Amino acid sequence: MGGGPDSWLAARLDYAAPVALGGCRRGPRSFACCEYNVTVFDGHGPTEELEDGGRIAIIRHDSATDPSSGTFAHLAGLRVISDPEWALAPRISAAAEARGRVFAHAAKSALVDAEMMAIRARASLSSGSREAPFWLKCAAYSLAGALSYHAMAEPSPAHMMAAFRAMPGPAPGDALQAVGECLGLERATPSLVSRMARSAAGFARMAGAGPLAVAAMEAKAAHLASESLLADCHYYVGHAACAALRARRAYAHGIPDAEFHALRVALDPEGNAQRLERHAGLVEAATAGLAARVGWAAPRAGRDS
Repeated sequence: MGGGPDSWLAARLDYAAPVALGGCRRGPRSFACCEYNVTVFDGHGPTEELEDGGRIAIIRHDSATDPSSGTFAHLAGLRVISDPEWALAPRISAAAEARGRVFAHAAKSALVDAEMMAIRARASLSSGSREAPFWLKCAAYSLAGALSYHAMAEPSPAHMMAAFRAMPGPAPGDALQAVGECLGLERATPSLVSRMARSAAGFARMAGAGPLAVAAMEAKAAHLASESLLADCHYYVGHAACAALRARRAYAHGIPDAEFHALRVALDPEGNAQRLERHAGLVEAATAGLAARVGWAAPRAGRDS
């Protein structure tokens, strides 16, 4: 790798399997505080963390033939760090050549997820569950991911709002408007995003995130807030909290009180039931509109009205 920007990774990572860099660090959009998202293609294993001179790397293990994400969109933009047997580069090239199909499939997968989260939110609303706003937030973030894939870009939460603002023309199916309203981005203030970031970090620790991953999240939230990118910070912190929530998988008896209260601050949820119903309808309509554009018919979410 010589003296390139990834040379420190090549020097520190000692794996026989192929290693590649993904995320914002492979392009020009990253902040100085952004972590390096590294994938080692040696199968599946626990996430690792590495720090070097203030730089943080989050190392995930995956399979090039059966990625855990269920799509190959991640492969299409990877930059190889190490590929001693030339096993990874051909797969990256193949994914890049089929970029249109790869990203269309990723958009469909994200839309399916948005629909499922909206259905879960509807069910929670019907049962009076206090968790309904959380699942609706998850649905909105999945819709945002689908919108990003539809625009042929891999989602990058800390930079997502900037990417959306740079999109030419209106967002398909009013999806971006639905995302913004459901997430409550217009409520972002310095004090609110500061509270959200602290609680998101606390919840991430409860969910088992490593200390360096939490430190990177806090640093990015602080950077966005310091640049007065408050909606961007709100979006990013909420996304991090939803990702941690979903990493916890199913809760047999609901979300425990300590975690629930951390999430309630981290996600800045809507508390009005009528507005939650409206937001669920917005997500469903936007999901259906975007699904029509990518050639997937989203199922109705089981509504009578």
